[in-house]
Amino acid sequence: MFMFIFLWITNIWLGTCEDSSSSSLVWPEHRLKDDDSDESPLYKAVDLVELSSSITERFLKPSGNPDFFIRDLFIFRNELQDMLHDIKSNKSEALESFHALKSNNGPIHLNNIRDNNVLLQNFNWTSVELQEIDEVMGHTKKLWNDLKQEVAG
Repeated sequence: MFMFIFLWITNIWLGTCEDSSSSSLVWPEHRLKDDDSDESPLYKAVDLVELSSSITERFLKPSGNPDFFIRDLFIFRNELQDMLHDIKSNKSEALESFHALKSNNGPIHLNNIRDNNVLLQNFNWTSVELQEIDEVMGHTKKLWNDLKQEVAG
């Protein structure tokens, strides 16, 4: 039930920020695009580094709105998915972003740094939310490994 509500709210919120040049939903602060230019950077690596750092901080010291925390996990995962697609399409911005993220130790929030008991207590979660985090983190790890393999390939 929580996941359904979360996705519904996220879709409403993200739906107000559609990128007119693609069918994907965007988050303005992490999917910077100037609609009037020929360049179309879909993401900036520094934003992914900052987002990963922010997620890591909230794993270590859970605070703020837990829905925004989960949303950020999904946003990061989606950005990696877009990056993988763009690297396979030979877009140089994506490769530059990958290398910038990798040079900053990759997605640092993927290192097993969380204390589930602290998350349960501070966010008033149940095992359902922890399972959702496990799923999105597992998919994010797979995407990161796929990205590294694609670039090395």
